Amino acid sequence: MVAFGGGWAWVPKSLDALRRNTTAPYEVILVDNGGVAEPVCVEDPAVHVIRNSTNVGFGPGANQGADRASSGVFVFLNTDTLVEPGWLEPLLEQAAQTDVGAVFPAKLNLDGTMQEAGAFVTGEAHAYVFGDGDAADNPEHGFRREVDFGSAAAMCIAQARFQSLSGFDPSFRVAYYEDADLCFRIRGDGLRSVYEPRSRVVHARTVSAAPAELAEVYAGNRDVFLARWGDAVEGRPTYDELAADPAVRVAARDVHAPMCVLLVETGGEFERVAQSLTRAHPRARVTLLVEHIDPGAERTLLESGVEVAAPADAREWLAGRARHYTHVLLPQSAGRNHADAVRASQGGAAVVRRPDDLEAALAD
Repeated sequence: MVAFGGGWAWVPKSLDALRRNTTAPYEVILVDNGGVAEPVCVEDPAVHVIRNSTNVGFGPGANQGADRASSGVFVFLNTDTLVEPGWLEPLLEQAAQTDVGAVFPAKLNLDGTMQEAGAFVTGEAHAYVFGDGDAADNPEHGFRREVDFGSAAAMCIAQARFQSLSGFDPSFRVAYYEDADLCFRIRGDGLRSVYEPRSRVVHARTVSAAPAELAEVYAGNRDVFLARWGDAVEGRPTYDELAADPAVRVAARDVHAPMCVLLVETGGEFERVAQSLTRAHPRARVTLLVEHIDPGAERTLLESGVEVAAPADAREWLAGRARHYTHVLLPQSAGRNHADAVRASQGGAAVVRRPDDLEAALAD
């Protein structure tokens, strides 16, 4: 946990949430990043405090905490975060996967709405955050998926992975972009950064610096990021394009999916097929298009990483995702309207009728 001046008021609340909602053994390294005069009374023996006389920045402060920690898995948390029940286990489960570099929980606003369901770096190297202000139970943000990056206000990463990357780069002054840079380096090693919505953390987003100072820091760090990753983001959509067009947002959300698979469901068989596909192809986007679905079945599918869509108007929904899917499972029993809408909107996709044919198509 890294605390700036404005974050100290939240430390007791944050620690209390950790104690109440964390069942696994843990230790806390609390970094006083700025020589805050007011001491914090810490009675928990699991909490160790590092005090910096000046603000060394989020990245260097977090690196200090990592150097002091003895755990095999690190979770970086801002001091203005409140973890919710069951928050830790899903993060640890994903961090243990051999192809996963970093894991990010769903971040919620204080009013219970969604704050961040992963983020995307635009062509101008601005951060576009998915889900901010949406309902927390919106199924669009309810399934696990690979992301461009996530905010390090709450982030989980294995100790060995973090150390192999030399931690956060201190080139990024004070704050901003160190998390995006880390995720881009993770991807360069062939690993995924994952959004895990089964884990939820409330983030108050306290700010202790003046807006003008933050704008200057942001601009300087953006220049550093562009010098390093400009080629990687060149040609990506702009922030304004993402804000204006849902189709552009969906494409950006799935930018790292090597294939996007749409299943047009007409029975329980395709729920099993969807889960099987997600296990076999964890980097793929698997979407199940249904007319109706039981809430329990929907929750199970979302938690397994399957996107579930039950739009009021399937034709309009498909048109909004024109040419998004590379493969479509369209059973013979699908209605004529669905079949026509799929063919009209997903030109270029491999359309198959049976699950066995889909597996063969994916293997090509």
